Amino acid sequence: MKKMYGITTAMLTPLDSDGNILEQQLKDYTDFLINHGVHCLYPLGSMGEMNLLTVDQRKKAAEIIIDTAKDRVPVFVHVGATREEDTLLLAHHALEQGADGIGIVTPSYWPFKQNEVIGYFERIAKTLPDDFPIYIYNIPQYTTIDMTTDMMKTLTTRCKNVVGMKYSVGNMARTQEYLKIKTNDFSVIQGGDLLLTLAMTLGCDGVISGYSSAFPEYFVQIWDLYKEGKLEEAKLLQNKITDIVSVLKKEVSTIPKLKTILKLRGMDIGVCHKPFLMPTEEQENQIITHLKHFEVL
Repeated sequence: MKKMYGITTAMLTPLDSDGNILEQQLKDYTDFLINHGVHCLYPLGSMGEMNLLTVDQRKKAAEIIIDTAKDRVPVFVHVGATREEDTLLLAHHALEQGADGIGIVTPSYWPFKQNEVIGYFERIAKTLPDDFPIYIYNIPQYTTIDMTTDMMKTLTTRCKNVVGMKYSVGNMARTQEYLKIKTNDFSVIQGGDLLLTLAMTLGCDGVISGYSSAFPEYFVQIWDLYKEGKLEEAKLLQNKITDIVSVLKKEVSTIPKLKTILKLRGMDIGVCHKPFLMPTEEQENQIITHLKHFEVL
């Protein structure tokens, strides 16, 4: 059973101004990430504008990415949706298309009880093969639902295919609790880009990185430096990335900013789905100046 490891890129989704998927750009972008050395791909999650896409769009994007990446890097498709029925459709579609595994975000909006959340995941997992890996995506600051350690222990005991978690909170004490779960050879992947070196030190298997969608080679370099025992160099490079992506933090949302940076780096993948707004011309010029200052343009 394959698992996520190393630098797993949380992919952006190429879109035109009408919200349609740019299919050729998606193929080119998938190649771009693989050619820059990322270890796994994680499309159609938060960075992929998941809840702004239709089920059919998500299916089409998954098909393109899985086909383009075939036999080169593992692809773990995020399939979580607002409706359980849609999550099931997307999960089985990913399996049929040859994905290496899936991620599923917790239910959201309503403050569901623990047994309701566990039941949601269990029903989905039981419809899939025991050897098809499922990662639970825990991002309570967006969903209102927090998968506690005890909830994860219960779920992994009941479902052999629940093998890991993407934890997108910077709570290192909780991360250590998750790392103590031994059922199903449980794997913890950090969802905070800027916690990469710390997460690796604790024993996480890697990071699902949104910023690597625009700077894949730098995150791969951080990973390699850490593996070579060059921790200080890895930290310095991570700090540089932190400074780079801080530009216009209050003025421009992260996904439009990353798509703009990609365009400036020669990989134009279009715009974002509404209600996201792309940077103005003035803001884009500020981004250009900022990137040149850090010598990444």
